[in-house]
Amino acid sequence: QDLVVAAINEASRRVDEEIQQKLGGIMGGMSLPGMMG
Repeated sequence: QDLVVAAINEASRRVDEEIQQKLGGIMGGMSLPGMMG
């Protein structure tokens, strides 16, 4: 179960990083708290 949680956390972190990179210029660096849990 720990491996599953770790995998989900890793995937979520990578997705969040991609979103920040894509929206970084549009959002002007504004954070989106609670978006990815």
